[in-house]
Amino acid sequence: MTERNSRYFPDFNNDTSHFLWDLNKFINSIFVTFPNLELFVATMGIVTNIFHLIVLTRKSMMTSSTNVLLIGIGVHDLSVMLSVLAPMVDRADINGCDLPPSELRVYIELFSYSITDLSRRCSLWLGVSLALVRYLCLKSTRKLRPAKLGLIRFGWYIIIILTLISFLFTVPFHFRLTVVDFADWHPKPECGFPENFTVREYGYLQRPIYYENNVLVLKFNFLLNGIFSKILPCILFIFLGFFLAKELKYVKESRKSIVKVNVSKKRPRTTKLVIYMTISYLLAEFPAGIIIILQYALVETPGFLVLLSSLTLLFNFLNTLNATVHCFICFTMSIHYRNTVKRILYCSVKSVAEIRPFSRS
Repeated sequence: MTERNSRYFPDFNNDTSHFLWDLNKFINSIFVTFPNLELFVATMGIVTNIFHLIVLTRKSMMTSSTNVLLIGIGVHDLSVMLSVLAPMVDRADINGCDLPPSELRVYIELFSYSITDLSRRCSLWLGVSLALVRYLCLKSTRKLRPAKLGLIRFGWYIIIILTLISFLFTVPFHFRLTVVDFADWHPKPECGFPENFTVREYGYLQRPIYYENNVLVLKFNFLLNGIFSKILPCILFIFLGFFLAKELKYVKESRKSIVKVNVSKKRPRTTKLVIYMTISYLLAEFPAGIIIILQYALVETPGFLVLLSSLTLLFNFLNTLNATVHCFICFTMSIHYRNTVKRILYCSVKSVAEIRPFSRS
């Protein structure tokens, strides 16, 4: 154990190294104890996000760029759920008699990781855009100016632009790993395979360029991804949340005027919806951003990379959970959303064929 601690935490004494390793084991034990926890949340997230998109795409909901941005967030949240679920389906038991993953399955798994990376970044920045658009629209309305950003087409423009930018960040993420053929798999005798049966085992490794020049490229990747994919949007969330709360105060004051009651009646609810989504993003994403920055700072200490990778799994689970609750936030905070749900579930609005008697002139 002392040899392991000195190898993974060379700059720390044995007691500190032992504590850090025990912390890593505790985090991993959560997923060992509840192996299907993320599978359950992802499955529930697929159901809730599909229903969420059905509600948001109703004609009655397509009223502003805010709702269009919610559609974009829902699409990317659904992509995250599907990408999380894909590698878990029919996963081989490495300690049993299951055949190891084929080369194609490993490629699909890597592709799903890339989709997760792209969609989580897009969902986060679309959340920032949602808060920004809401703030600018409220400010324009308060100053009696037309809020052009509230038009539906601007929502679609923002979704397309952010998805393309996020794709540029995902390309180096995807090609950071390469699939390798590294060993022959031999089944245990009790598995019942023919004698001398073997298949090739496939996995993936980080490309050598990331380890050259004192892992300079790896450090740069951690730093860039941490800042632009996590830290910067979370900082913007904090400021926008403050500005939205300030605008919400102005709206409440404006409701005292009889002239402005009808104009401002539904706005506080929508603004609160955006604020609550801002809080949910901050809780799920900000710790993940801190971890990526720590990976940049501690990349030369193997033990910290192992520990931070375990923490990343934990906060990725929180991110998956966050992508599941957006539907419930909208349902709680939006009367329009709830009414649309009621129409869908209870079929309160039905098409009635009108039969008119034939008459002769």
